[in-house]
Amino acid sequence: MRCRRERHSKDPFACMSRSLARDWWKRAERFAGLEPKRGRGWHSLRRTFASDLMDLPLKVLCDLGGWKTAETVLQCYQRPDEDRLRKAIEEYRGVDCASNWRA
Repeated sequence: MRCRRERHSKDPFACMSRSLARDWWKRAERFAGLEPKRGRGWHSLRRTFASDLMDLPLKVLCDLGGWKTAETVLQCYQRPDEDRLRKAIEEYRGVDCASNWRA
């Protein structure tokens, strides 16, 4: 995304340049006393955001995260965790068992 944003914009939904995001991330790592680590950055933060809010309507999640299409979220960002997968299987089994039950 190419955009220009003033460093002190008051609009939380204003476009942010990659260089500004990178500068903020490096500053946050230093502030937290963390060594820079490959694979830890804005993309992983956005992936966690999308996965944690998976239960929101997709349109709302796209608006909050700034994604233009739901396909981007589904293909690149959302990752179900083990608990969600387990819950889905348990719900499936519960429905399956109930549908096969004969009184």
